[in-house]
Amino acid sequence: MALAGGRGFAVAASCDADRSLGAPAAPLDIARLLAAVAAKETGLRWDGRPGPGGELSAWQITETVWRQHCKAPFAQAATDHQLAREVAERHIHWLIAQIERRGLPVTPQRVATAWHFGLSHVARRTPWGREVANLYHDLP
Repeated sequence: MALAGGRGFAVAASCDADRSLGAPAAPLDIARLLAAVAAKETGLRWDGRPGPGGELSAWQITETVWRQHCKAPFAQAATDHQLAREVAERHIHWLIAQIERRGLPVTPQRVATAWHFGLSHVARRTPWGREVANLYHDLP
């Protein structure tokens, strides 16, 4: 696999009674968060066409994000679901590390907001992030 280097990150859970903020009672489940992001981005029905900004895969990965985590050609995101998932997972871990460096609680809503809008919006509460957090909690 042609992935750039990386390492796993522990996710510190925060206790917050407001479920809409997506605060978990336990560390984040990365697989569940990836499924929630994909469900929001594409409804898990990605048809191979790029998103409005050229994003590819069920996670709508941008070329910039792809190149940050992977050495394979970006076009491979359209055909290699497993590699695209691994890039998405590496990006989730990277976002978590950036959120922790800012001293903010790591929640599904906060990670989803950073995923969609970028780290400059990580402290905002957005409907998009809230919807992903709700999907995260509602997934079987």
